[in-house]
Amino acid sequence: MTRPVRPSIGFVPSLEVIPFFEPGFHSECPLHLVPHASYGRIARDMLTGQLTGAIIPWEIFAIDVLALPGERTHWRMDLFLHPCPTELVLTDSIRRGLNPAKPRTPGKLPGRLTIGVESRNSLTRRQLQHWIACLGHQFETAISFRMLPMDLMIQGLRAEVLDGFVAPSPWGMAAEELGIGKIDPNFSPGSFAQKLVVVRRRDSDGPDGPAAWVGQLSDSRERLRNRGVFSLAAERMKHAGKPAISSSLLEQAARRYSHLPPAEDSIPDLTRLVQELRDLESCAALPAQVAPNEQTARLLLT
Repeated sequence: MTRPVRPSIGFVPSLEVIPFFEPGFHSECPLHLVPHASYGRIARDMLTGQLTGAIIPWEIFAIDVLALPGERTHWRMDLFLHPCPTELVLTDSIRRGLNPAKPRTPGKLPGRLTIGVESRNSLTRRQLQHWIACLGHQFETAISFRMLPMDLMIQGLRAEVLDGFVAPSPWGMAAEELGIGKIDPNFSPGSFAQKLVVVRRRDSDGPDGPAAWVGQLSDSRERLRNRGVFSLAAERMKHAGKPAISSSLLEQAARRYSHLPPAEDSIPDLTRLVQELRDLESCAALPAQVAPNEQTARLLLT
């Protein structure tokens, strides 16, 4: 298996990754972060040895990597990372149809909606289905999902191939800025909210220290309150490679969600990890090849 020249961590550019690019964090925990347009591509690069780790949704790691033959002994879980808000962006007509002026009276909708999501194994599919079920009116429109890289979701919405998409902030805001869709402020992931994890190969020779990372991430988030520091971190992420998000859009997203509870990053222990495995099972997001028990948890923690 081909190994990268130096340890590399795959990520999808979004608000949640900004703390890793803050200069103070990078000086203490120098990670080589490699942008990807999709989590599916990240998973493939993990399996082929092009990446030694990733910042990736928990359920996608479990299904696309951990469940494959022989992979459970290759990876260790470093952190549960605080995820940023998920945005549902829709065309104006679809948003009005889903949120009619009169409660319990569905607006005019087409016979089928096509919604972009990050992966066929992502909980974002269930988020949308659950949210629509909770709207309180009869919904007869069928929903189909298209799995697309983040940048192609924007293009799909502009080309009217998609009626909307679900993505981490600020990808929905990017569509809004282009005038091709609107974020639905009523959308909530509900019980299917994603968990974000940092995982690395056991044999990677990158910087150790998830325990140090938690403290450094906390300090990084505090320093990012300074607009100049935030702008510098956003520019660093932009220059890491494509797909890129403008620093101004990331700053707008940070202000938009500044009212949310403070971020909490944590190192999993045995009890926490077993519970997280069981939570995935309860969401029907844990493959049969992965048992929600202490044996699996110990493999990921050693």
